[in-house]
Amino acid sequence: MSEITTGDTKRQVRRFIEAAILSTSGNLAPMDGPEVTAWEMGPPPGEEAVLARLAADGMRPHGWDNRPGDRYGWHEHAYHKVLYCVRGTITFHVPGADLLLRQGDRLDLPPGTPHAATVGAEGVRCVEAPSKEET
Repeated sequence: MSEITTGDTKRQVRRFIEAAILSTSGNLAPMDGPEVTAWEMGPPPGEEAVLARLAADGMRPHGWDNRPGDRYGWHEHAYHKVLYCVRGTITFHVPGADLLLRQGDRLDLPPGTPHAATVGAEGVRCVEAPSKEET
């Protein structure tokens, strides 16, 4: 395994931000329901890159993690939640669907969407923030 240098991390952050800017303007359009955007552009971004991306969009992100098999009961939020999985897996349960997130995947969850979650076998680390319209 090769060593990752600070220069590598800065390049990864820059590539991630550039790719994200191309894929979204940062303004969140009204949504009909939750949306998962799977990471498909090479190695997934690390936590530092995700934090930088959300902060660049004017959000106030924070990270959290859970152990394998941990569960969140059904609840909802009054805000549009933007969440990235940065390590492991987690399945969000919404009415009528189970949404699996892997490293690099993004979940946009509209306000008032009932959801629960189950952490995958290797645990999970996520970064989330309310949309900038909510901060």
